[in-house]
Amino acid sequence: TSMDVFVAWQLIPADGRAVSDIAQRLGLPRPVAILLAQRGCESAEAARRFLGARGDVSWMSHFKPPPSMQTAAKRILEAKERGERVTIYGDYDADGVSGGSVLQRFFSAGLGLDAHTFLPSRFKEGYGLNARVIPELAADGTQLIVTTDNGITAVEAAQACAAHGIDLIVTDHHTAKDTLPEALALVHPKVDFPEYTALSGAGVAFMLCMALSNNDIKRTGQLLDLACIGTLGDMVPLTDYNRAIVHLGLKRWNLNNKRLGASAMLKAYNAAHPRYAVDTVTATDLGFVIAPLINAAGRMEHPRLAYELLTASDPTTADALAQKLVQLNEARKAATRELFAEISATIDATMPADEHPFIVLEGSGWHHGLVGLVAGKVLERYGRPVVILGDEEHEPDLFRGSGRAPKGVNLVQLLGEADRHMVRWGGHAQAAGCGVERSSIPALRKTLNDALRKTGWSHAAAVPQADVLLQLDDLGPALWDAVDLLEPFGQENPKPRFALQGAKMERIRVHKGHLFASLHAPRGTFEVVGWNMGHGAPFAAEHDLHFALERATDFRTGDPVLRLNLLALFPAHSRQRRAPKPGEVDALLD
Repeated sequence: TSMDVFVAWQLIPADGRAVSDIAQRLGLPRPVAILLAQRGCESAEAARRFLGARGDVSWMSHFKPPPSMQTAAKRILEAKERGERVTIYGDYDADGVSGGSVLQRFFSAGLGLDAHTFLPSRFKEGYGLNARVIPELAADGTQLIVTTDNGITAVEAAQACAAHGIDLIVTDHHTAKDTLPEALALVHPKVDFPEYTALSGAGVAFMLCMALSNNDIKRTGQLLDLACIGTLGDMVPLTDYNRAIVHLGLKRWNLNNKRLGASAMLKAYNAAHPRYAVDTVTATDLGFVIAPLINAAGRMEHPRLAYELLTASDPTTADALAQKLVQLNEARKAATRELFAEISATIDATMPADEHPFIVLEGSGWHHGLVGLVAGKVLERYGRPVVILGDEEHEPDLFRGSGRAPKGVNLVQLLGEADRHMVRWGGHAQAAGCGVERSSIPALRKTLNDALRKTGWSHAAAVPQADVLLQLDDLGPALWDAVDLLEPFGQENPKPRFALQGAKMERIRVHKGHLFASLHAPRGTFEVVGWNMGHGAPFAAEHDLHFALERATDFRTGDPVLRLNLLALFPAHSRQRRAPKPGEVDALLD
């Protein structure tokens, strides 16, 4: 936000009673007690459970496989006894690739099965279990197919399996439709074990391995580094068991005897980005460095490249594959920037928010691997639900799209209203995909906009919000340590946003459009970085700062530094007070 534009910001209130209880009884710094209260912890007990969930494995050892999972496990073990060929049918994104890797590793190394992984190309087979592929798999001798991260809507493909004498086990976590596929077993939280509905596709695959190993945590725990890629890559809520999958998975990522592909990926990434090398892998690194590298394979070429890297056993092959993924990801970034520039220019010129609360845009030659990423960027910039559609090379009249929606808008529900205008669709409340005939796009646009208006959702310019207002003497190593207790951050457990009022930044310098400064506080001097925020120069004497806490490495000395990563800059003391809800106390006033 440039300095001449006055934008007030708000402080999110927290329940004062809960804050005091957590701070006093758990001995935590007040800012962290506020964060825990905002995350739904109403007492010190609830906060203790939240903080302990990430290291908890009891839910794994006590897991009782539901009937469908028992059926699936029995059939998989039969395949081993009979020496049958099993095909794992994955998906082309980070969740489907890591879920496929989890099953492949456990089926072949853990059970000694004759297991083969088939990953569809987003350009050729498209999403999900494709009925056209079944005859090929049958010809290869496949007698059992186990899907991961797809299959719950594959009604036709299930019929094709039956026709070719193949047994089908579906493991998936996507939204189910009215008609379920006829399969030997549907391993799906919403169908069969609803207390685990937040699992990713890789998480469901991991639970199937738990069932197959009789809850042997030592054996299946070795797969957590793979399962956590899908958990972070697929934006599922990082609460309860998902926190444990990610936290324990990250521990495996950071062991000395890392998986070969993991080491190769970090090495290749660090060689390409030496100034911001990743040493200890955090949830942020997995979500913003590793998952995009894995996704780049399926977006730009074929997911098999990423799968082969995750399951590699030869260092030379692993290094070559990792370098290839880094190159593909750089190409992906450049192509995304170009497409986003083109699309945002169209939105600015032709799609005002009052006429198009729901943005639906199509274009010829728009790359399938990129429309989802661009939809995410459009949502970020415009704050409106969006579907971006690109045409099929081999079917010029069929457009395939990716949708994204802000919190408070259920994309799957809205797409359901427009069902008759689409060939196929599916996904989650905040992200979905669809296929549409060219001639139906105008009708789809109208229906989605009408359906959104009916919900009463309005696109209000959101006022930036901060979770906690700090005083200068809150800043110190102890605060960084306490905030680390809330890791891993992700969906529904977002990285905390802090604010300081009337802060005086010193040694301000702008380099290549980025703002660098330092901040003196009673407990030390801290580095301040504002990426792409150099345009506000010359800066005022005081500002309200919005920032996240970060641990970084000084790229000149290699020393660890505690950094304030700026999210926004506002004129000093420009905060807007929000009326507290009943039972809430504005953190400034209590």
